[in-house]
Amino acid sequence: MKKIFWFSLYFSISFSTFQVGAQTYIGPTVGLDFSNIKEKPNDILFEVFDKGYSNESLFYGLRIEQRLNDRVSLTVKGDYTKKEVNALIKGFIPIKGFEFEYYRSSLTANWSVFNNWAIGIGPTYHWIKDIQQVTKNGGIKAPYMGDKREYGGTFTIGFKHWNFLFELNYNKGFRLIEPKDDSGLLKPINSFGISINYMIRVLNWGKGKKVYCPKL
Repeated sequence: MKKIFWFSLYFSISFSTFQVGAQTYIGPTVGLDFSNIKEKPNDILFEVFDKGYSNESLFYGLRIEQRLNDRVSLTVKGDYTKKEVNALIKGFIPIKGFEFEYYRSSLTANWSVFNNWAIGIGPTYHWIKDIQQVTKNGGIKAPYMGDKREYGGTFTIGFKHWNFLFELNYNKGFRLIEPKDDSGLLKPINSFGISINYMIRVLNWGKGKKVYCPKL
């Protein structure tokens, strides 16, 4: 995931150096994620109780945007959220579900469509880590599944106002890469997200100098 993140960042910045007036923005992001987590058909007693896009969690991260001109930009994003899933898991000990760390990254190409509105589309790479089952009594945790890599795509709609960017995104999971000895119980995850970003211009490639307190 780190290699993809830094390659995407290097590509976006390198390509922008050929553009007149290209600018680099960076800023924190925070939002709410609503995920649809489903189980694969299985012969063992495993069922996810959270139906539809009902699995809600807070996420936060970092956004780097390279504006190539007034209408086109490239964005690298990375964020983190923790998922707690209600599920039925076979066993003698009563289990209330499982939880995992969810690291997500994406690279999108964005186009301004009118006024301060923009749309974006691009690939995603996610890391599902430390999957643990949680008992009903005492909340005792134990390893449950191996770490997974997830490939997918994202579509975004954003509205810019001053240094703020309000964004709605949809993430579609296409493929899960799992350990060979893993039970393979989960399907790729789909999700909706709502976020607010505060963007600061740090480089102005057209003028060749840094700007720390900009006005958009």
